Amino acid sequence: MFVKQLFLFGLATVGTLASPGRGKYRGRHGKHQKSNDLETLNTLLRLEYFQLALFTDGLGNSTLDTFTQAGFDESVFRNIETIAGHHSDYIDKLEELVTAGGLTPSVKDDYGFPPSNPKGFLEIASTITRVAVSSYLDIVKSLHEEEFRLIVASIMAVQTRHATYLRTVIDRSPFTTAFETPLGLQQTLTGTSNFIPGNVTGVLEFMNTDCPDLVDPNTTGVRFTTKPLAGAAEAGLDLYVLITQGLDQVTVPVTTNGTSVKLDAIPEGVKGSVYFGITTDETGEDEDALIAEIAVIDIEDDGTLVASECINNGFQ
Repeated sequence: MFVKQLFLFGLATVGTLASPGRGKYRGRHGKHQKSNDLETLNTLLRLEYFQLALFTDGLGNSTLDTFTQAGFDESVFRNIETIAGHHSDYIDKLEELVTAGGLTPSVKDDYGFPPSNPKGFLEIASTITRVAVSSYLDIVKSLHEEEFRLIVASIMAVQTRHATYLRTVIDRSPFTTAFETPLGLQQTLTGTSNFIPGNVTGVLEFMNTDCPDLVDPNTTGVRFTTKPLAGAAEAGLDLYVLITQGLDQVTVPVTTNGTSVKLDAIPEGVKGSVYFGITTDETGEDEDALIAEIAVIDIEDDGTLVASECINNGFQ
């Protein structure tokens, strides 16, 4: 039995953020809201630092010649340079906002990216950009200050174009769902921490070892292998695969042998870029119940699994 519910909060509150009649005087509550907004923007800076580092490193490990030799048009390399420039602009604007608000900008982490060929780099960049857009969507609906919402929404709009372009370049569908999936910023940042030396390092480990691993892709089911399952099995916890697509989410009960869980069939209607996680909460609403997240899998109309891209080890 599939438990399905409409995941509406990501967009439903956007239209209610601009309250009529709000003047310059916000009172204590308004000041507290602005302080929270500034903290959110400062946290968002960490995601932008990561994205700039990713694109800068990708360009540093490649040249125009290596891109063209890999079969990409010269414009792809130039457009990646433009995208990197945009992230630098986003950082400047966010640092300006948090500094003007009296905060010290977040500390930049030293990320480590292993050398990669242009195709591998573009695949990682596409996935990270797509997840970043989901995080921006979640942030927009949480901000209270109109100025901040406008700036973040403006960045999100352009980053959506980045994501669409990158998917097209690697021959993926440019738009896989009618609605974008909101994703918590902290969930995304857990994934970026895998690229900090001393944590999980290297694209291979990040993609295949320390997050749900798609073991046997086929048109009827998916098997995930991930470290926390052993503890869940020992504790006798009920497990569910949490599937999030656009504004919908489904939890499907599964069993584990202590090392993997098998989702026997992908629910009907699930297609496009889909987020998969493993949870102990049947409703899928309790983020603390997630024991592993997030694999991003492209599912074609006929159910064929196109990709398995782990974004976040999410270990509890």
